[in-house]
Amino acid sequence: MVRHFLIKFVLIIAAFNSGSRLLAQESGLPLRFDSNKTLSFASDVNLKNKDSVSPDGTMRVVVDIKKIRVLSDSSKLLHEFATPNRAMSPTFSPDQRSLVFADCTGNLVCESRFYVRQLEGGNQITLGTCLGVTTQIVFSANGRRVAAVSMYDPILEVTVQKQLKKRLGGEMVVFDLPTKSELLHMAFEIPDSKSAPHELTSQVVGQIALDNDGGTLLVAANSGVVKVIDVNTGTEKISITTQSAGSHSKK
Repeated sequence: MVRHFLIKFVLIIAAFNSGSRLLAQESGLPLRFDSNKTLSFASDVNLKNKDSVSPDGTMRVVVDIKKIRVLSDSSKLLHEFATPNRAMSPTFSPDQRSLVFADCTGNLVCESRFYVRQLEGGNQITLGTCLGVTTQIVFSANGRRVAAVSMYDPILEVTVQKQLKKRLGGEMVVFDLPTKSELLHMAFEIPDSKSAPHELTSQVVGQIALDNDGGTLLVAANSGVVKVIDVNTGTEKISITTQSAGSHSKK
C-alpha cells in the first residue's frame, strides 16, 4: 500500500512539474487584463457553490458530462443540449429565456469560454474567454450585461506569477449582450499568506453582482472586503471592510 501511495505521489509531482515546464516554455500566457490594474484582497478560506435555479423557481439546471439539462421543479426534462467540454456555472437570464454558461477548455490549465444559449430554438453564441475555472456568473437586472469570476488552479497561479511577478488568484469579466462585446477584464491579487493552505488562499472572491444597468460591479471577498468597480473604466470607486471581518474602512 505504501509503495502504491509513493508511486501515485511521484506521478502527481511529475505531472505538476511537467505542466509548469510546458507552460514556461511558451512566450507567455494570453493574458487579456491590465496587469497594472488589479484588485487586492485579504486572504479567505471559503468558496460557496449553489445550484442554478430560474428567477421564479420553476426551473433548475443540471450539469452532466458534456451536457446541460434544464428540469422543471418536478424534475421533468424541459431542455437538453451538448456542451464542448465541461460546463461551469450555468445561469438563467432574468427573463428565463436563455442560459449563460462557461466551458472549460485546455488540458493543463482551464480557459473559461462563455456561451449564451437560447432555450427555445437552441441558438448559441460565444461571448469571450478568461483564464481559470469559472465559479460564478451573474446578470444585471435589465438582462443586458453579464459578469463572471474565475479562480486559478495551482499550475496557472504559479505560471502567471512567474510571468507577471504578481500572485493572482483569478479574473473577472463583464460582457455586453446586445453588442456581444467585452466591457471589463480584470484580475485580482492574493496575499502571500503563511497562515492558510496554498489551495485555499486563491479562493478570494466569494460573490459578484451587477447593478440594474450593469454599469457597476460589486466584488465581495469571503474575508469581508467589498469593492465597487466602475465597469466602463475599471476604476475601483469604493473599498469597504465589513465589521465582521475586523476594522471598517472606506475610501
